[in-house]
Amino acid sequence: MKNEKLNIYKNNYSNDTFNTLIKSDASLLYLYSRFPDEWKQKLEDFMTGKKTLPMLYDATFKFIFDPSKNKERLADLISSIIGEEVEIVEVIPNESFFIEGKTLIIMDILVRLADGSIADVEIQKNPYDFSGERLACYTSDLILRQYSRLKSKYGKNFKYKDMRKVYSIVIYERTNEQFHEYPEVFLHSGKPYFKYELGMDLIQEYHLIALDIFKEFTYHKIYEDAENKKNDRLVGWLAFLVTESMDEAKNLVKVYPWLEEIYQEIAYYRNNIGGVIDMYSQMIAELDYNSINFIVDEQKAQIEAQKKLLDEKDAQLDEKDAQLDELRKIIEELRSK
Repeated sequence: MKNEKLNIYKNNYSNDTFNTLIKSDASLLYLYSRFPDEWKQKLEDFMTGKKTLPMLYDATFKFIFDPSKNKERLADLISSIIGEEVEIVEVIPNESFFIEGKTLIIMDILVRLADGSIADVEIQKNPYDFSGERLACYTSDLILRQYSRLKSKYGKNFKYKDMRKVYSIVIYERTNEQFHEYPEVFLHSGKPYFKYELGMDLIQEYHLIALDIFKEFTYHKIYEDAENKKNDRLVGWLAFLVTESMDEAKNLVKVYPWLEEIYQEIAYYRNNIGGVIDMYSQMIAELDYNSINFIVDEQKAQIEAQKKLLDEKDAQLDEKDAQLDELRKIIEELRSK
């Protein structure tokens, strides 16, 4: 950035200054007063320079990786995930309208790459919010978007060979037991395949990232093996996403100096107290929405488990009834002799 360089590790505000700033604006004070106590503390920790922004929310993730402002940054993240260099040439609207103008799918960040490929990047807090079925629907949407665009562009000259890859990237803050069957593996990449290799070039690619596994097994190793880790862009990006305190950020920048520019942006953003309050309000709303979905999904899972248990018990009772009927039949036969 071209702004005057800040000491990104120094508190921008004292606690007293922060409280005075909040109370000086009635609208900000009203919004702040509605925050849960936990989030009031999170906001104060950020404004006083103790914490960085919590990156695993839509609002903050898009603030840092907004492709309309930071194409190169987002392209670097995507490149580090899929394992090949990409260039972003267009930001695609994140809503789909395929049936009577109704919104069917809303994606987080959607971009077109220089070779015509499409990449969707999703940040997810709960694994239940982004299941395999939802992933399949999103990928199908990417294919339809590309097909519609190319069909409109080439008309009768359209060929299916014109289709390019579609990348579905999902970054999970927490993952379910399926991911934890593979400890220390934080990136799962795959594509559709046939049992016997046919050589057909299918265009779907999936890249799923488990940040909880990364944090548990890889994060601490950055400093144990800094010389080797410093050239791993993916590890650097994921470490940035899970780092919370500015003390941790200071150590992280020593290994990945290119992250300092981003922490500079975050430091300057503290000067926009209205924008910060609005961003934190969005995060709270997102958390409430996700929490409700999580509770509903948990209850559904419990009901399904109970139903399965009852069905098993019913089957056992039916089996016992059949055995009793067989015994009665045998007894009747013995009595008749």
